[in-house]
Amino acid sequence: MKLKNLAFFLAIAIIGTTMACAQQRVFADIPSGKGVQKVYVSQALMKMLGTKAFEAVNSDDVNMAAILKGSTINSVEVLNCEEGANLKSIRSKCQAIIKSLNLQVLVENSEDGEQGVTIYGLPDPSDPDIVTTALIYNDEGDEINCVVLTGKINFGAAVSQAMDNQNDDDDNN
Repeated sequence: MKLKNLAFFLAIAIIGTTMACAQQRVFADIPSGKGVQKVYVSQALMKMLGTKAFEAVNSDDVNMAAILKGSTINSVEVLNCEEGANLKSIRSKCQAIIKSLNLQVLVENSEDGEQGVTIYGLPDPSDPDIVTTALIYNDEGDEINCVVLTGKINFGAAVSQAMDNQNDDDDNN
């Protein structure tokens, strides 16, 4: 009998947690399907992983280790839409999400007349180096990638790192 009660309470806790997380998901209204992939990493899993899991994720454009230094990430949500998806509809939904979250453009990158990566953020009024929500948006015409980070994200460290890298590049030329 005690085992059944424990299982029942665990089931309620899991369902309650799942429902709470579902309410916080930014891409909840965008259905998965052909050409649409979504990933959500909850606050509970982020606490288990810590930022170490993301520090190795670097590219020429984004230094995650610099961003995560001094950051607390509560959740990560990823949306990837490719051929076969209704890109026009998803594009307008992404723009509506950006507007509804009151995000500001932090960084815009364009090359050869094409739109590149845009990083939006919601600055923390008490600390100018911190944003509480960051949205990284890349629209390549035939593919849309969007990543949302929530928590306390230290973009000040990332900007400092980028400036140091630029100065190093200038010194080497």
